[in-house]
Amino acid sequence: MRILYVTNMYPTPANPVFGIFVKEQMQDAARYLELTQDVYLMNGAEKGWREYLRAIYEVPRRIEQGKYDLVHVHFGLSALWRLFYRPKVPVFLSLHGADILIEQGRHVQVALTKRLLPKVDRVFTLNEEMNAIVSQYTDDYELLPCSVNVDRFRPTARPGSRSGLLLLFPGSPRVPVKNFALFQRVVAEVKRRTGTEVAYATLEGLSRTGVRDLMNRADCLLMTSTSEGSPQAVKEALSCGLPVVSVNVGDVASMLEGVPYCEVATTRDPQYLSASVLRTLAGDRAAIRAAFLAKGKYDHESISRRWAGVYGRVHQTSPVV
Repeated sequence: MRILYVTNMYPTPANPVFGIFVKEQMQDAARYLELTQDVYLMNGAEKGWREYLRAIYEVPRRIEQGKYDLVHVHFGLSALWRLFYRPKVPVFLSLHGADILIEQGRHVQVALTKRLLPKVDRVFTLNEEMNAIVSQYTDDYELLPCSVNVDRFRPTARPGSRSGLLLLFPGSPRVPVKNFALFQRVVAEVKRRTGTEVAYATLEGLSRTGVRDLMNRADCLLMTSTSEGSPQAVKEALSCGLPVVSVNVGDVASMLEGVPYCEVATTRDPQYLSASVLRTLAGDRAAIRAAFLAKGKYDHESISRRWAGVYGRVHQTSPVV
């Protein structure tokens, strides 16, 4: 089976972790189905908006020449070419949050995505909020989150005794939707309550191994975002056994349901969130990982089988399991 992936998020030499979850999803899909996979990257992050205009002509050319069985698009704006060209093969669209959730501030992109939804053959979403929006434009949608590689993201030896606490911010402080200001207020409140040093670290710019190692050094991951899809950082933290406290965004409530020493806050009040953080600190990290893996819905093995089934139905073949 031949698949063309069209995306504006994919690792490059200049940014080797950008869109790494797209690459990992491709690897998941190929675990149980024989695939030939090509990638067309609209590298707008490095080359600017003209990449999307160029794709209006270039993607159809690639499709015509490549004899593909399926085109799988990641992120709504990456499907802009579909407004001008209808291929003879199915087109799937995976949404990632900012392309459909107006709270993340990309109003023009959300409007374009809504126009594109009826023009693709199947849409993949990350949470129920996205389902509610997509269902207004198409009946062909399915909730299928990105996976976490639980073999890579695993507990490792933690550092010996140290003073103070280390809280983890799951994103870049420069991205407004991540709400770093609230995170800082919670850090200050935890410091006031404990009377000890409270440091923080971010995941920005780290390799996959670097993320794993940092999660094993940290005491808690605190998510304060105003909006999310299905945050990979939370999955990775749980897979490492790191306690998580989060505001109720994306599908975090589903991820944390039944997982000990983790909490979904019903408020964004810093005092409440700081109390939640302190309640998680004495948790059994092995129990966190065990409860998360028992869900059988976010690990790369489970998601691999789901993608193999989805692609196998398109190609009218049975995945090799």
